[in-house]
Amino acid sequence: KTLVSRLILLGISDLDDERQRLNKATTNVISLIVTSFAPFWSVTYLVLDRPISAAIPGCYSILSAASLVWTARTGRMPGSPATRMILIGTLPIALQWTLGGFEQGSMVALWAFAAPLLALVAYGARAGATWFVVCMAAIVISGFFEPTLRDAIGPLPRQIQTAFFVLNMAGPLTAVMLTLAYFARQRDAANARTEDLLLHILPPTIAQRLKGGEAQIADRHEHATVLFADIVGFTAFADATSPERIVTLLSRAFVELDELAARHGLEKIKTLGDGYLAVAGVTTPRPDHALAATAMALEIELTLVQALAEEWPSIRMRVGLATGPVMAGVIGTDRFSFDVWGDTVNTASRIASLAEPGGVQITEETCDSVRDHYRTERREAVEVKGKDLMTTYVVLEPVID
Repeated sequence: KTLVSRLILLGISDLDDERQRLNKATTNVISLIVTSFAPFWSVTYLVLDRPISAAIPGCYSILSAASLVWTARTGRMPGSPATRMILIGTLPIALQWTLGGFEQGSMVALWAFAAPLLALVAYGARAGATWFVVCMAAIVISGFFEPTLRDAIGPLPRQIQTAFFVLNMAGPLTAVMLTLAYFARQRDAANARTEDLLLHILPPTIAQRLKGGEAQIADRHEHATVLFADIVGFTAFADATSPERIVTLLSRAFVELDELAARHGLEKIKTLGDGYLAVAGVTTPRPDHALAATAMALEIELTLVQALAEEWPSIRMRVGLATGPVMAGVIGTDRFSFDVWGDTVNTASRIASLAEPGGVQITEETCDSVRDHYRTERREAVEVKGKDLMTTYVVLEPVID
Protein backbone atom coordinates (compact mmCIF):
# COMPACT_ATOMS: atom_id res chain seq x y z
CA LYS A 1 0.00 0.00 0.00
CA THR A 2 1.11 3.56 -0.65
CA LEU A 3 1.65 6.08 2.13
CA VAL A 4 -1.58 7.87 1.19
CA SER A 5 -3.53 4.60 1.35
CA ARG A 6 -2.11 3.83 4.78
CA LEU A 7 -3.00 7.31 6.03
CA ILE A 8 -6.56 6.97 4.73
CA LEU A 9 -6.96 3.64 6.55
CA LEU A 10 -5.63 4.93 9.88
CA GLY A 11 -7.93 4.08 12.78
CA ILE A 12 -9.87 1.46 10.83
CA SER A 13 -10.00 -1.97 12.45
CA ASP A 14 -11.32 -5.36 11.40
CA LEU A 15 -14.09 -4.97 13.98
CA ASP A 16 -15.54 -1.94 12.20
CA ASP A 17 -18.60 -2.48 10.06
CA GLU A 18 -18.91 -1.12 6.52
CA ARG A 19 -20.42 2.18 7.65
CA GLN A 20 -17.81 2.80 10.32
CA ARG A 21 -15.00 2.07 7.87
CA LEU A 22 -16.42 4.53 5.36
CA ASN A 23 -16.94 7.21 8.04
CA LYS A 24 -13.35 6.94 9.29
CA ALA A 25 -11.83 6.79 5.83
CA THR A 26 -13.81 9.81 4.63
CA THR A 27 -12.82 11.76 7.73
CA ASN A 28 -9.18 10.92 7.04
CA VAL A 29 -9.46 11.95 3.39
CA ILE A 30 -10.89 15.39 4.17
CA SER A 31 -8.48 15.92 7.07
CA LEU A 32 -5.52 15.04 4.84
CA ILE A 33 -6.68 17.39 2.07
CA VAL A 34 -7.13 20.33 4.45
CA THR A 35 -3.90 19.52 6.28
CA SER A 36 -1.91 19.38 3.05
CA PHE A 37 -2.82 23.02 2.30
CA ALA A 38 -2.43 24.36 5.87
CA PRO A 39 1.41 24.54 6.01
CA PHE A 40 1.48 26.47 2.74
CA TRP A 41 -0.90 29.10 4.11
CA SER A 42 1.00 29.31 7.37
CA VAL A 43 4.36 29.91 5.70
CA THR A 44 2.86 32.34 3.18
CA TYR A 45 1.26 34.49 5.87
CA LEU A 46 4.50 34.53 7.85
CA VAL A 47 6.33 35.80 4.79
CA LEU A 48 3.63 38.48 4.38
CA ASP A 49 4.13 39.53 8.02
CA ARG A 50 0.73 38.29 9.20
CA PRO A 51 1.72 36.21 12.26
CA ILE A 52 -1.80 35.90 13.68
CA SER A 53 -3.12 34.69 10.33
CA ALA A 54 -0.16 32.31 10.05
CA ALA A 55 -0.85 30.88 13.51
CA ILE A 56 -4.33 29.58 12.60
CA PRO A 57 -3.37 27.11 9.82
CA GLY A 58 -0.12 26.45 11.69
CA CYS A 59 -1.98 25.32 14.81
CA TYR A 60 -4.30 23.21 12.71
CA SER A 61 -1.30 21.53 11.04
CA ILE A 62 0.20 20.70 14.43
CA LEU A 63 -3.10 19.36 15.79
CA SER A 64 -3.71 17.32 12.65
CA ALA A 65 -0.20 15.85 12.65
CA ALA A 66 -0.54 14.96 16.33
CA SER A 67 -3.90 13.34 15.59
CA LEU A 68 -2.37 11.20 12.82
CA VAL A 69 0.47 10.12 15.11
CA TRP A 70 -1.98 9.27 17.89
CA THR A 71 -4.17 7.26 15.53
CA ALA A 72 -1.17 5.42 14.08
CA ARG A 73 0.07 4.48 17.56
CA THR A 74 -3.25 3.61 19.21
CA GLY A 75 -5.49 2.68 16.29
CA ARG A 76 -8.12 5.15 17.57
CA MET A 77 -9.09 8.60 16.37
CA PRO A 78 -8.67 11.25 19.10
CA GLY A 79 -11.63 13.45 19.94
CA SER A 80 -15.13 13.21 18.55
CA PRO A 81 -16.27 13.75 14.95
CA ALA A 82 -17.97 16.96 16.12
CA THR A 83 -14.64 18.30 17.41
CA ARG A 84 -12.95 17.69 14.07
CA MET A 85 -15.79 19.35 12.17
CA ILE A 86 -15.75 22.36 14.52
CA LEU A 87 -12.04 22.87 13.82
CA ILE A 88 -12.45 22.44 10.06
CA GLY A 89 -15.52 24.68 10.00
CA THR A 90 -14.40 27.56 12.26
CA LEU A 91 -10.70 28.03 11.58
CA PRO A 92 -11.12 29.26 7.96
CA ILE A 93 -13.69 31.83 9.09
CA ALA A 94 -11.42 32.96 11.92
CA LEU A 95 -8.57 33.23 9.41
CA GLN A 96 -10.72 35.38 7.15
CA TRP A 97 -11.46 37.73 10.03
CA THR A 98 -7.73 38.19 10.75
CA LEU A 99 -7.20 39.16 7.10
CA GLY A 100 -9.93 41.82 7.01
CA GLY A 101 -13.06 40.10 5.74
CA PHE A 102 -14.30 38.48 2.52
CA GLU A 103 -12.47 40.55 -0.08
CA GLN A 104 -9.18 41.10 1.74
CA GLY A 105 -9.21 37.48 2.94
CA SER A 106 -9.76 36.23 -0.64
CA MET A 107 -12.79 34.19 0.49
CA VAL A 108 -10.65 31.80 2.53
CA ALA A 109 -13.87 31.03 4.45
CA LEU A 110 -14.82 28.69 1.58
CA TRP A 111 -12.62 26.09 3.27
CA ALA A 112 -15.15 25.98 6.12
CA PHE A 113 -17.53 24.07 3.86
CA ALA A 114 -15.30 21.03 4.25
CA ALA A 115 -17.16 20.54 7.56
CA PRO A 116 -20.68 20.03 6.08
CA LEU A 117 -19.10 17.99 3.27
CA LEU A 118 -17.52 15.67 5.83
CA ALA A 119 -20.76 15.50 7.82
CA LEU A 120 -22.82 14.75 4.72
CA VAL A 121 -20.59 12.02 3.31
CA ALA A 122 -19.61 10.34 6.56
CA TYR A 123 -22.57 10.89 8.85
CA GLY A 124 -25.63 11.37 6.67
CA ALA A 125 -27.96 13.99 5.27
CA ARG A 126 -29.18 15.31 8.63
CA ALA A 127 -25.67 15.95 9.95
CA GLY A 128 -24.67 17.50 6.61
CA ALA A 129 -27.67 19.83 6.63
CA THR A 130 -26.98 20.86 10.24
CA TRP A 131 -23.36 21.78 9.55
CA PHE A 132 -24.30 23.52 6.32
CA VAL A 133 -26.73 25.75 8.25
CA VAL A 134 -24.02 26.46 10.85
CA CYS A 135 -21.52 27.45 8.16
CA MET A 136 -24.04 29.62 6.34
CA ALA A 137 -24.91 31.35 9.61
CA ALA A 138 -21.20 32.04 10.22
CA ILE A 139 -20.87 33.48 6.72
CA VAL A 140 -23.90 35.74 7.25
CA ILE A 141 -22.56 36.93 10.61
CA SER A 142 -19.20 37.64 8.98
CA GLY A 143 -21.02 39.80 6.45
CA PHE A 144 -22.30 42.12 9.20
CA PHE A 145 -18.73 42.70 10.39
CA GLU A 146 -17.26 43.13 6.91
CA PRO A 147 -17.00 46.98 7.01
CA THR A 148 -15.44 46.96 10.49
CA LEU A 149 -12.89 44.27 9.57
CA ARG A 150 -11.97 45.96 6.29
CA ASP A 151 -11.33 49.29 8.03
CA ALA A 152 -9.40 47.78 10.93
CA ILE A 153 -6.99 45.58 8.98
CA GLY A 154 -4.79 46.62 6.11
CA PRO A 155 -5.18 44.73 2.82
CA LEU A 156 -2.66 42.44 1.23
CA PRO A 157 -1.20 43.52 -2.11
CA ARG A 158 -3.77 43.24 -4.91
CA GLN A 159 -1.75 40.61 -6.81
CA ILE A 160 -1.53 38.49 -3.66
CA GLN A 161 -5.28 38.78 -3.08
CA THR A 162 -5.99 37.69 -6.65
CA ALA A 163 -3.67 34.72 -6.37
CA PHE A 164 -5.29 33.72 -3.08
CA PHE A 165 -8.74 34.04 -4.63
CA VAL A 166 -7.68 31.49 -7.25
CA LEU A 167 -6.21 29.16 -4.63
CA ASN A 168 -9.22 29.48 -2.35
CA MET A 169 -11.51 28.55 -5.20
CA ALA A 170 -9.36 25.73 -6.55
CA GLY A 171 -8.54 24.23 -3.15
CA PRO A 172 -12.07 23.64 -1.80
CA LEU A 173 -13.31 22.50 -5.22
CA THR A 174 -10.44 20.01 -5.38
CA ALA A 175 -11.30 18.82 -1.88
CA VAL A 176 -14.93 18.33 -2.90
CA MET A 177 -14.01 16.38 -6.02
CA LEU A 178 -11.45 14.15 -4.29
CA THR A 179 -13.76 13.44 -1.38
CA LEU A 180 -16.77 12.66 -3.56
CA ALA A 181 -14.60 10.55 -5.88
CA TYR A 182 -13.31 8.54 -2.92
CA PHE A 183 -16.82 8.21 -1.51
CA ALA A 184 -18.19 7.09 -4.89
CA ARG A 185 -15.40 4.56 -5.25
CA GLN A 186 -16.07 3.12 -1.81
CA ARG A 187 -19.82 3.13 -2.42
CA ASP A 188 -19.36 1.27 -5.71
CA ALA A 189 -17.12 -1.27 -3.98
CA ALA A 190 -19.72 -1.74 -1.23
CA ASN A 191 -22.48 -2.12 -3.82
CA ALA A 192 -20.40 -4.71 -5.66
CA ARG A 193 -19.94 -6.68 -2.44
CA THR A 194 -23.66 -6.43 -1.74
CA GLU A 195 -24.43 -7.57 -5.29
CA ASP A 196 -22.08 -10.51 -4.91
CA LEU A 197 -23.66 -11.46 -1.59
CA LEU A 198 -27.14 -11.20 -3.11
CA LEU A 199 -26.12 -13.52 -5.94
CA HIS A 200 -24.85 -16.02 -3.37
CA ILE A 201 -28.29 -16.00 -1.75
CA LEU A 202 -30.58 -15.77 -4.77
CA PRO A 203 -30.49 -16.97 -8.39
CA PRO A 204 -29.41 -14.16 -10.76
CA THR A 205 -32.81 -13.86 -12.44
CA ILE A 206 -34.58 -13.61 -9.09
CA ALA A 207 -32.06 -11.03 -7.83
CA GLN A 208 -32.67 -8.92 -10.93
CA ARG A 209 -36.42 -9.07 -10.41
CA LEU A 210 -36.07 -7.95 -6.80
CA LYS A 211 -33.79 -5.10 -7.82
CA GLY A 212 -36.32 -4.19 -10.50
CA GLY A 213 -38.90 -3.52 -7.81
CA GLU A 214 -40.99 -6.69 -7.58
CA ALA A 215 -42.28 -6.80 -4.03
CA GLN A 216 -43.34 -10.44 -4.10
CA ILE A 217 -41.95 -13.22 -6.23
CA ALA A 218 -43.95 -16.45 -6.47
CA ASP A 219 -43.97 -18.60 -9.62
CA ARG A 220 -45.38 -21.95 -10.61
CA HIS A 221 -43.26 -24.18 -12.84
CA GLU A 222 -45.19 -27.01 -14.41
CA HIS A 223 -42.14 -28.95 -15.61
CA ALA A 224 -39.17 -29.33 -13.27
CA THR A 225 -37.09 -32.04 -11.65
CA VAL A 226 -36.13 -31.82 -8.00
CA LEU A 227 -32.94 -33.41 -6.69
CA PHE A 228 -32.46 -34.22 -3.03
CA ALA A 229 -29.24 -35.81 -1.76
CA ASP A 230 -28.24 -36.74 1.75
CA ILE A 231 -25.36 -38.44 3.49
CA VAL A 232 -25.76 -42.04 4.65
CA GLY A 233 -25.20 -42.50 8.39
CA PHE A 234 -24.52 -38.83 9.00
CA THR A 235 -26.07 -38.72 12.48
CA ALA A 236 -23.79 -41.45 13.82
CA PHE A 237 -20.77 -39.87 12.14
CA ALA A 238 -21.60 -36.45 13.61
CA ASP A 239 -22.00 -37.88 17.13
CA ALA A 240 -18.45 -39.26 16.96
CA THR A 241 -16.86 -36.19 15.34
CA SER A 242 -16.02 -32.73 16.67
CA PRO A 243 -18.31 -29.87 15.58
CA GLU A 244 -15.40 -28.02 13.99
CA ARG A 245 -14.54 -30.98 11.78
CA ILE A 246 -18.19 -31.55 10.86
CA VAL A 247 -18.58 -27.93 9.74
CA THR A 248 -15.35 -28.09 7.73
CA LEU A 249 -16.26 -31.34 5.97
CA LEU A 250 -19.85 -30.32 5.25
CA SER A 251 -18.67 -27.01 3.89
CA ARG A 252 -16.22 -28.71 1.53
CA ALA A 253 -18.86 -31.24 0.46
CA PHE A 254 -21.44 -28.57 -0.32
CA VAL A 255 -18.92 -26.47 -2.24
CA GLU A 256 -18.26 -29.51 -4.43
CA LEU A 257 -22.01 -30.01 -4.94
CA ASP A 258 -22.46 -26.31 -5.76
CA GLU A 259 -19.85 -26.59 -8.49
CA LEU A 260 -21.43 -29.82 -9.76
CA ALA A 261 -24.89 -28.19 -9.87
CA ALA A 262 -23.48 -25.22 -11.78
CA ARG A 263 -21.83 -27.50 -14.34
CA HIS A 264 -25.10 -29.34 -15.00
CA GLY A 265 -27.26 -26.22 -14.95
CA LEU A 266 -29.23 -26.95 -11.79
CA GLU A 267 -30.28 -24.27 -9.34
CA LYS A 268 -29.05 -24.95 -5.83
CA ILE A 269 -31.91 -24.13 -3.44
CA LYS A 270 -30.56 -24.83 0.04
CA THR A 271 -28.93 -27.25 2.41
CA LEU A 272 -30.85 -28.88 5.25
CA GLY A 273 -28.40 -30.34 7.76
CA ASP A 274 -26.65 -33.00 5.70
CA GLY A 275 -29.20 -32.73 2.88
CA TYR A 276 -28.74 -30.87 -0.39
CA LEU A 277 -31.67 -29.59 -2.45
CA ALA A 278 -31.39 -28.49 -6.09
CA VAL A 279 -33.80 -28.22 -8.99
CA ALA A 280 -33.61 -28.25 -12.79
CA GLY A 281 -36.08 -26.20 -14.80
CA VAL A 282 -36.30 -23.42 -12.21
CA THR A 283 -35.74 -20.44 -12.56
CA THR A 284 -34.95 -20.89 -16.25
CA PRO A 285 -37.23 -23.43 -17.95
CA ARG A 286 -35.47 -26.17 -19.91
CA PRO A 287 -36.94 -29.21 -21.70
CA ASP A 288 -34.14 -31.53 -20.55
CA HIS A 289 -34.54 -30.83 -16.82
CA ALA A 290 -34.85 -34.52 -15.91
CA LEU A 291 -31.76 -35.45 -17.92
CA ALA A 292 -29.70 -32.68 -16.31
CA ALA A 293 -30.77 -33.68 -12.81
CA THR A 294 -30.04 -37.36 -13.49
CA ALA A 295 -26.60 -36.57 -14.89
CA MET A 296 -25.74 -34.62 -11.75
CA ALA A 297 -27.19 -37.29 -9.46
CA LEU A 298 -24.95 -40.01 -10.89
CA GLU A 299 -21.83 -37.90 -10.26
CA ILE A 300 -22.57 -36.84 -6.69
CA GLU A 301 -21.05 -39.71 -4.72
CA LEU A 302 -18.02 -40.08 -7.01
CA THR A 303 -17.32 -36.34 -6.80
CA LEU A 304 -17.45 -36.32 -3.00
CA VAL A 305 -15.39 -39.47 -2.63
CA GLN A 306 -12.68 -38.02 -4.84
CA ALA A 307 -12.67 -34.73 -2.91
CA LEU A 308 -13.02 -36.06 0.66
CA ALA A 309 -11.76 -39.63 0.63
CA GLU A 310 -8.78 -38.96 2.91
CA GLU A 311 -10.71 -36.98 5.53
CA TRP A 312 -14.04 -38.78 5.19
CA PRO A 313 -13.38 -42.28 3.82
CA SER A 314 -16.80 -43.59 4.86
CA ILE A 315 -18.85 -41.01 2.99
CA ARG A 316 -21.76 -42.47 1.02
CA MET A 317 -24.65 -40.65 -0.63
CA ARG A 318 -28.19 -41.43 -1.63
CA VAL A 319 -30.19 -39.35 -4.05
CA GLY A 320 -33.85 -38.96 -4.89
CA LEU A 321 -35.29 -37.37 -8.05
CA ALA A 322 -38.89 -36.39 -8.66
CA THR A 323 -40.37 -34.71 -11.73
CA GLY A 324 -43.49 -32.56 -11.79
CA PRO A 325 -44.83 -29.11 -10.98
CA VAL A 326 -43.23 -26.98 -8.28
CA MET A 327 -43.84 -23.57 -6.81
CA ALA A 328 -40.91 -21.24 -6.22
CA GLY A 329 -40.51 -17.85 -4.66
CA VAL A 330 -38.75 -15.56 -2.24
CA ILE A 331 -39.69 -16.17 1.38
CA GLY A 332 -39.33 -13.58 4.14
CA THR A 333 -38.35 -9.92 4.21
CA ASP A 334 -35.32 -9.65 6.50
CA ARG A 335 -33.38 -12.91 6.12
CA PHE A 336 -35.12 -13.85 2.91
CA SER A 337 -34.38 -16.92 0.85
CA PHE A 338 -35.38 -18.47 -2.45
CA ASP A 339 -37.25 -21.71 -1.90
CA VAL A 340 -39.29 -24.33 -3.74
CA TRP A 341 -42.19 -26.31 -2.40
CA GLY A 342 -44.93 -28.67 -3.40
CA ASP A 343 -45.57 -32.40 -3.67
CA THR A 344 -42.67 -32.89 -6.10
CA VAL A 345 -40.21 -31.50 -3.56
CA ASN A 346 -41.58 -33.67 -0.75
CA THR A 347 -41.45 -36.77 -2.95
CA ALA A 348 -37.79 -36.21 -3.91
CA SER A 349 -36.82 -35.91 -0.26
CA ARG A 350 -38.76 -39.01 0.81
CA ILE A 351 -37.55 -41.34 -1.92
CA ALA A 352 -33.96 -40.18 -1.28
CA SER A 353 -34.30 -41.49 2.27
CA LEU A 354 -35.43 -44.87 0.86
CA ALA A 355 -32.57 -45.16 -1.65
CA GLU A 356 -29.71 -47.60 -1.16
CA PRO A 357 -26.29 -46.14 -0.28
CA GLY A 358 -24.75 -44.91 -3.49
CA GLY A 359 -28.10 -45.22 -5.28
CA VAL A 360 -30.13 -42.75 -7.32
CA GLN A 361 -33.84 -43.43 -6.89
CA ILE A 362 -36.32 -41.72 -9.21
CA THR A 363 -40.09 -41.49 -9.67
CA GLU A 364 -41.99 -42.97 -12.58
CA GLU A 365 -42.41 -39.51 -14.14
CA THR A 366 -38.65 -38.97 -14.06
CA CYS A 367 -38.04 -42.43 -15.48
CA ASP A 368 -40.36 -41.71 -18.42
CA SER A 369 -38.26 -38.63 -19.22
CA VAL A 370 -34.84 -40.32 -19.10
CA ARG A 371 -35.44 -43.96 -20.12
CA ASP A 372 -34.03 -43.38 -23.62
CA HIS A 373 -30.76 -42.08 -22.16
CA TYR A 374 -30.29 -44.08 -18.95
CA ARG A 375 -30.73 -47.70 -17.99
CA THR A 376 -33.08 -48.03 -15.06
CA GLU A 377 -34.33 -50.83 -12.86
CA ARG A 378 -37.80 -50.96 -11.42
CA ARG A 379 -38.05 -51.52 -7.69
CA GLU A 380 -40.82 -53.23 -5.87
CA ALA A 381 -43.48 -50.79 -4.78
CA VAL A 382 -42.32 -48.92 -1.68
CA GLU A 383 -44.39 -47.13 0.88
CA VAL A 384 -43.68 -43.41 0.75
CA LYS A 385 -44.94 -41.18 3.53
CA GLY A 386 -48.04 -39.37 2.30
CA LYS A 387 -48.08 -41.35 -0.97
CA ASP A 388 -48.89 -44.92 0.13
CA LEU A 389 -47.34 -47.52 -2.21
CA MET A 390 -45.30 -45.96 -4.97
CA THR A 391 -43.41 -47.32 -7.94
CA THR A 392 -39.83 -46.08 -8.11
CA TYR A 393 -36.79 -46.83 -10.25
CA VAL A 394 -33.06 -46.94 -9.70
CA VAL A 395 -30.79 -45.31 -12.29
CA LEU A 396 -28.01 -47.69 -13.27
CA GLU A 397 -25.91 -46.12 -15.99
CA PRO A 398 -26.12 -44.09 -19.21
CA VAL A 399 -27.29 -45.86 -22.37
CA ILE A 400 -24.35 -46.39 -24.72
CA ASP A 401 -25.28 -45.98 -28.37
